[in-house]
Amino acid sequence: MDCPYCKEEMETGKVCSNSGLWWSCEGEKLTLNDEPKMIGAINGYRITAYRCKKCGKIIILTGGNHE
Repeated sequence: MDCPYCKEEMETGKVCSNSGLWWSCEGEKLTLNDEPKMIGAINGYRITAYRCKKCGKIIILTGGNHE
């Protein structure tokens, strides 16, 4: 994936949390987790993300397969 800010190639990794990880706005709550529900509850949440080493942005795509 190319960075939408500087156009450099981004590296794929995971954003991790030992507990829950979510995005919230005006009463809406979106859980950020690629792990199966029980695995996430036991091992913590993880979601695929893309990091740009040049400009320091991390991009998280939600809602399905991002490969």
